[in-house]
This record gives sequence, C-alpha cells and structure tokens, in this order.
Amino acid sequence: MGRRIVFDISHLVTRLSHTATSGIDRVDLAYARYLSQGPDRACAAAQYGLFRPHVLSTERMRSLVSLFERLQLEQDCADVPEWAALRARLTEDGSTKGTDTKSPRLGLIGRAQRFASQTGYRAFYGVGGSIPQDAIYLNVAQHAFEHHRFFRWIEHRPDVVPVFLIHDLLPLDFPEFFPPGYELRFQRRVETMIARARAIITTSEQVADRIRAEYRERGMAPVPIHTERLGSPLEWTPALRDQDHALRKIPYFLMVSTIEPRKNHALLIEVWRSLVRRGGSPPKLILVGRRGWESEQTLRELDLAPDLQRHVVQVSSLPSAHLRTLMQNATAVLMPSFAEGYGIPVVEALSLGVPVICSDIPVFREISQGRALLRSPIDGKGWLEAIEQMVKVSSELRKKGVRDAREFNAPAWNNYFTNVRNFLETL
Repeated sequence: MGRRIVFDISHLVTRLSHTATSGIDRVDLAYARYLSQGPDRACAAAQYGLFRPHVLSTERMRSLVSLFERLQLEQDCADVPEWAALRARLTEDGSTKGTDTKSPRLGLIGRAQRFASQTGYRAFYGVGGSIPQDAIYLNVAQHAFEHHRFFRWIEHRPDVVPVFLIHDLLPLDFPEFFPPGYELRFQRRVETMIARARAIITTSEQVADRIRAEYRERGMAPVPIHTERLGSPLEWTPALRDQDHALRKIPYFLMVSTIEPRKNHALLIEVWRSLVRRGGSPPKLILVGRRGWESEQTLRELDLAPDLQRHVVQVSSLPSAHLRTLMQNATAVLMPSFAEGYGIPVVEALSLGVPVICSDIPVFREISQGRALLRSPIDGKGWLEAIEQMVKVSSELRKKGVRDAREFNAPAWNNYFTNVRNFLETL
C-alpha cells in the first residue's frame, strides 16, 4: 500500500470498561485485529488528543486487541454463569421464575483493573510521535465526533487523508427512536464527517445512497464512497459444540439486539402472549442484549406477566463462542427492527445456515440476498403465523427457510478487507 494507515482506537479503549459488546464494537475490533497483524498494514494507532492525536505503536494496538478479546469476547468457556443459567432455563421444564438471566456485575477490583487498563492506553503513547507524512487516518466507530476539537488537527495536515466508516444516519431520519437531544448531537457528528472526510466507507448501498443525499442537501459534491458488506463476527469464533443435541431438541427463537424501541421487542412480546394464550407447548424466545434507552417498559411487561416468564428469557450478553452455539441451534433468528443501518445478527445467522425472519425494510432486503423471510415490522399477525409455521419441522415455510439460509453467500472478512484495502490504495 502506498500510504500508511493510522487507525483510531479511541472507541475500543473506552469500551474496555463495558461488559457487553455492540455491533460497532465488533466492527471496530475486526479492523483493529486486521490492521495490527502485519507491519504492511498499520504503522500506528491513534487516540483523540486535545491538540493532536496521541500516537501508539502497532504493538500497542495488538496488545489492546488481545486485552479486549480477553475481557469481552473470549471468556473461559468452562465457567460462564450466565450461559449455564440460560442453558438450564432452556433444557429444564421452564419452571424457574424470572425473565432475566443477568450477567454478573464487575466488582470494585474488576472495575479498578479495567480503569487502569484504559488509563494505560491513554497515558502511555509515543511521546513526541505524530501521524506520518501522507498517511491515511482511519476512524470506523463514529465515536465522539460531536466534539469537533478532536479533529481540528486535520485542518493543519492537508497531507493526511481522513477516511471514516459511516454505519448509518438513523438519528437524523428516525429521531423518535433515540433519546431527546440525540438528533442534534448526531448532527454534529455528521458535520465532522462531511466537513473532513476525503473518503467514506459504508456497509450497504442503502446507507451509501443516504450519505450522497446528505451531501446533496448541503450543496456539496460527495467524496468517494466505498460500500462493503460486513462479514459475520462469529466467523472467527468456534462454537462450543456446533450441534448441541440438548438444545437442538428444544424449539426456541433468538433475537440479538440492544433492548430499545427501534428494535421492536414489543412486537415479539405480543406474539408470545398470543402463543401462550393458545396453550400447548409454545417455543421459547431468547433475548440477548443489554438494556438500552427506554427498555424499562419492555422489561416491565415481561416481569409483570407470569405466563410469559416460562417462555421468554433475557440475557444481557454472552461470549462469542456461546452466542454462536445458541444461534447455531436456534429454530430461527428474529429481527423485527423498524430501521437499521446494517443488521449483523441477520448475517451471522444466515452465515451459519440458520433461518431468519426479519423486517421488510430496504437494508434487510439488501444484506439477506433474498434468503430471509420478510415481514412488516407492524404486522403482528404475519409474524405470529410465520413463527408458528417455522417451528413445525415439516412445514413448507420451515423447509424453505432452512434451504434459503444454506444458500446464503456469506461475506468473508478476508474478502472484506482485501476490497477495503484496494479502495484505500486509490486515494
């Protein structure tokens, strides 16, 4: 590559103190992992500084990747209490009360250790170092872009090529799904990217078209935009057992997502109310995701509905190996979101050959390659009927779902980074 890459790790460092990873975390980690693997890929890492970025060595970035994987993703497979509790809820008779299989909170010592790790990465950098001449500055997390002061240095370094990965512009288009004031905050983030980017990477044509529209609205010519579909983060993670025979015998559906209004958990709760009212042996619903904005109402509905508690289980997070095993053995993965920029769980499930039922929205039509069963996010009856049919092994809809998932052309991370690298070489 002609230009050397400086990858911004500011977001990954801030996430060391969290116990659950988001989709953006996993994409950020994928880039850091790839770029730290060889000297021809990244010359340095960077973190936000008040006047200029703090520059760290590639070795320092490699150590961050290892630490992040150990703290967040690659826990000891033999001793994960939330996994043991979840699996017990699935394989036993369901009499255990409560819907939330909680992840253990970090104790004081654990929090202190993570804070010390963060401080170490922030404080110990290459003193006197600076971003090399003619480098590419790559930032893929949209982290703290509302603070323009972190990016003013770009104005004084015309030799540096800033490249940003934009995941979506959803807070501008659907402000009702975000906390009050977030739309204005996100607008400032967009201003940072639009004003300073010399090139943009994104994950779907849907988002790329939306970015071009943003340029047009501002009366500006768009910079080069490269669209590359993300692979499954579970690609790197071997399952505990791809075929867990105890789980395979149990009909259950899986939703992996932060609990917030945009993700539309309420629809699935109503569907499961209907399934429970009909009697018999309804399948279980597993909700994997941390509690987000305005999640209280959703969880309160579950806590106050004893009939649902035997059939709906929520767990805040799982290590990747456990999530893969859970997904591999699910009847189907559900994603009824009102709006998305991509939809990593859709790709994860289809890449494993697991059927998917998801919202009929443009980005899901694009990334599923026509291999998912699509339903309107407000069509409760349609979702109920699809779930009832999917749980029947002999149903035509079930057979089609399995067949379509197995024919999905899974995006591979090696191809992803080869294509991104080729794009960066054109700049």
